Amino acid sequence: MLILENNYHVDFRPEHSICSLLGFNHAVYTSNYQQSENPVNILDVNSILVNIDIISGSYLNGQQNPTIYSFFPAGRPGDLTV
Repeated sequence: MLILENNYHVDFRPEHSICSLLGFNHAVYTSNYQQSENPVNILDVNSILVNIDIISGSYLNGQQNPTIYSFFPAGRPGDLTV
């Protein structure tokens, strides 16, 4: 589920988006409340890399990349923690 405030939007159109993990399609979501169209598919995730296009100066494997956070989920399937 997405809850968007203040006219924000989420763009899941990029090729390597996490939309399929979260159950969304490759689209731009702008409504205040949006449920995913498909089942969530997070069981095969080893790590999550969070990028945002308003920063610079971060590097990934020696190349500039707009990464703000990277983590490895610690929970098992069914856990509520990451």
